[in-house]
Amino acid sequence: VGKGLGIDFFHCMKCNACLSLSRREHKCIEKVMESNCPICNNYLFSSTTPIKYLLCGHLMHKHCYSQYAKMYHRCPVCQKSLEDMSDQIARLNVMMTREPMPSEYRSARATVHCNDCQKESTVHFHFLYLRCAFCQSHNTELKTVEPNSGDHHR
Repeated sequence: VGKGLGIDFFHCMKCNACLSLSRREHKCIEKVMESNCPICNNYLFSSTTPIKYLLCGHLMHKHCYSQYAKMYHRCPVCQKSLEDMSDQIARLNVMMTREPMPSEYRSARATVHCNDCQKESTVHFHFLYLRCAFCQSHNTELKTVEPNSGDHHR
């Protein structure tokens, strides 16, 4: 149990939450506490169950998060990664190098939108995953594919 407001907790006026002093640099979304849990749809501000702050700044009940995170790796509100995905990204990169594209697809390019950095980039197309050119995340959405972008003859 905490010692109190101003001692080991502070109140963030923007997101309307009492937070540990260790969370001073939290991602703040205005009035985020005055919303419903995206999983169970219960109002968060008056909830008596523990709440989990996601890296993106959205919230959900801890018990909802523990169940949700078993199956999904993206915030249900904004689609950003739930947690640091560095280890998973490294594993995916190894897997992709072990599965090279067939020669007829090596010049294909894809335009992707990255859910983590919110940027759009053109990358080498791969059947397994598409990696953001900016932040290297695989949390991307395919927008377009140019099958022979390196092949300029028709």
